[in-house]
Amino acid sequence: MFSPQQYPMPPFGMDMTGYQAMYGEPLPSALNAAIMLAQPYKMTAVSTPLRDKEAELRNLLAQPEFDPQKFLPGTNMTLEFFDGLSIHQHKVFRAKEHNDWMLDCGMLQMGFVDPAKLGESPVPIEGVYHAMQIYDSMVCDVQSVEAEDHTCYPACAACYALFRQDVGDIYRTRLAIMNRQLVEYANAVLIAVRAHLCGADGVAAYQDFQSKGGIFHLQYPALCE
Repeated sequence: MFSPQQYPMPPFGMDMTGYQAMYGEPLPSALNAAIMLAQPYKMTAVSTPLRDKEAELRNLLAQPEFDPQKFLPGTNMTLEFFDGLSIHQHKVFRAKEHNDWMLDCGMLQMGFVDPAKLGESPVPIEGVYHAMQIYDSMVCDVQSVEAEDHTCYPACAACYALFRQDVGDIYRTRLAIMNRQLVEYANAVLIAVRAHLCGADGVAAYQDFQSKGGIFHLQYPALCE
């Protein structure tokens, strides 16, 4: 139940029926994976570790453990890195698990867009970022990655309005996509990238996560300590 001061945050800007439909649809033949590092507004120095380490990260993610075809047969995946981002880190967009996941240089996140629908337009980073933060919160709230277990996340009026403004209809039109098939691939990439940025072995970190029975990236690093 929501209090009179709370609004149900629509996952990906859709009602639950629309969200569950998207979550189970076949994937397009090509996707762009946006790996994002967002800094809170209060951080004055612009940090660009993804850009600085892009060559290393691409070499890491070229390892067989992270081959997109292993997770998503038939889908061509292109990686894009976005950092130095200043995005509102309002607490309602964060599960408590985000606190352990967050790095000193910002919040690592990942989303997916359809390049055929994006065309020459820029990736709608803030909308993808906020949508995935709320998705994370839904998953953590019920400890399940299955859409039928998820419920709308509560938010104040200001956060609800910000979310609707940033996300708009990018998921309803499928310009951006989240799908059950993408969860394991996102886990692998996010954990490997976070581990590498912390000076650890990305392959070993993901293998450890798997061996401990992890189901969602925000269980790392606590699950592996």
